[in-house]
Amino acid sequence: VRPAHLCSPCQSAQGFGLEADIGGRIYALGTYLICPEAVGNPQSAVRRMIDNYRRWAADRGVKIVYFVKYDAYRASQDIFNAKKDPARRWSAWEDYVRTLAKIMEEAGVACSDYYVLVRDEPKNAELEMVREAQERLKRVCPAMRTYVSVGHNIEGPVDYVDCLGPTTDLWAPGDRIFGEPATRTRLLELKAKRGAKLLHYRCSTSVAEPLVGYFRAHCWRGERWNVDADMIYQFNIYNPGRRGDWSFKVAPQGELSYKTGDTFHPSVRYMAYREGVTDIRYLAKLREAGGDDPEVRAFIEDAVGRMTAVCEHDAAEPARIRTEMADLILRKQTEARKK
Repeated sequence: VRPAHLCSPCQSAQGFGLEADIGGRIYALGTYLICPEAVGNPQSAVRRMIDNYRRWAADRGVKIVYFVKYDAYRASQDIFNAKKDPARRWSAWEDYVRTLAKIMEEAGVACSDYYVLVRDEPKNAELEMVREAQERLKRVCPAMRTYVSVGHNIEGPVDYVDCLGPTTDLWAPGDRIFGEPATRTRLLELKAKRGAKLLHYRCSTSVAEPLVGYFRAHCWRGERWNVDADMIYQFNIYNPGRRGDWSFKVAPQGELSYKTGDTFHPSVRYMAYREGVTDIRYLAKLREAGGDDPEVRAFIEDAVGRMTAVCEHDAAEPARIRTEMADLILRKQTEARKK
């Protein structure tokens, strides 16, 4: 299964299992947990969170990486009191980077196993700040990796990518950004030349998104763009209910799950997303059965196109495509046995 990033931090082994089942492999660490008090303290909140993730991942037999989110630069200004003294903003940021590096080193997490989000969906006016912050991060800790989420409210996406490209290790653009040929070409060049990773990002907060066209088709869009991982907002927002418990009846931002106490409950959105993940598993099985077979390659190209276009107005299309995949897998396996 292609890795997925479901944005919200995970709070229990049961919730981790639900995320892992649909590809969850990138897990959040809160930016405000990165503070001087956590250095040398294995009982700090961030160390306990890392230990939990590590244990749950081992139990599930999956490899995970971490994501320091959402706005590390802003957290650095608060934690190191730079808001009261703007002249200290860059020294505060560098202190934050050193603190993060030390905490992760003490936790046994290599730089290759986490990303830092300087600013969530930076606007054009913030690009120079993000660029300088990432350059300073690389000077303080060259091996530390950075992450840029690209919102749909930007102008000149090619210039945007060019500005941050030299210091960005992971890109998370949405459909509109990927859909612009010049921008997509530039992102793929960065992937080829610098080894930058690409995520396909969707971030609706509506409970009315179509189950098939939005959730099930999400992984297929990742297939279409040839990304390294899929990203969707979000698994759960942990909204408190009226009686002090976590609300079971309300998912105000279209989350994939509900929560009561320590238990997460899959929503119909989760189930639709999982169907898409299962579709991609069928694709993987088809590639395994067909190898470089021209018929298989042509079928996959056609199926990806149909899933990312037709399913927007025909919710039955995914079931037809999966049936066709199953038939083709069985036929190719039979042909292989006869050789």
